[in-house]
Amino acid sequence: MANTKSSNSINNQDEELIIKASLLQKQLEEITLNLEQIEKSISELHLLSDNLNLFNEPNKEAISLIGGGIYAKTHLSGKNLLVNVGSNVFVEKTIDETKNSISSQIRQLNEIRLQLKAQLEIYSHLLREALQEIQKPKISKI
Repeated sequence: MANTKSSNSINNQDEELIIKASLLQKQLEEITLNLEQIEKSISELHLLSDNLNLFNEPNKEAISLIGGGIYAKTHLSGKNLLVNVGSNVFVEKTIDETKNSISSQIRQLNEIRLQLKAQLEIYSHLLREALQEIQKPKISKI
């Protein structure tokens, strides 16, 4: 009977470790997905910043999205842009001010990316430890 009790205890420990490993794996997947989204956003912001250089050319023609997949050819005039600063509030900014805003967003996203990478490393380490513990040979008392 002592052997059954010890065996149950080992099984419960393994079960707890498996649940822990499963939760850690889900956390890792979520962090990885968030990292991918952050990196995509950073790339898009870099491209946007580069595209703003087109506005330095006078009377430049562009294609503008009107909505619903409909575009119109437009002529760019003026040096200012209307920038959505949140809640559909638009502020007129120069190209340089807009680029500075984009740079600030990139810096913030890079900070978040570094935090996520640190979390990813911690959870990876914890998962490796849990998997090693599960794979350890179990010594049962007889």
